[in-house]
Amino acid sequence: EEEDLALVRNFLDAAYLEWADQPLAALGGQTPRHAAAQPALRVQVAELIDEIAHHDFGMLRLGKPAYDYNVLRAHVGLV
Repeated sequence: EEEDLALVRNFLDAAYLEWADQPLAALGGQTPRHAAAQPALRVQVAELIDEIAHHDFGMLRLGKPAYDYNVLRAHVGLV
């Protein structure tokens, strides 16, 4: 189970770090990383990450997160 969780974490790490550099309509076409650098959009980026974390399948299936979302928050500059 721990080995499977490690594989999932590695996959999610790559996917979420890629997500940070993809333009999003929810951010007016800006990437989360660029939007997080703007005071007016920081809250929206934080809310998007919170929403992703809320739907973490690890919590839903295993009762523990499959990913550390603080890594993503730090990657986009929120921490």
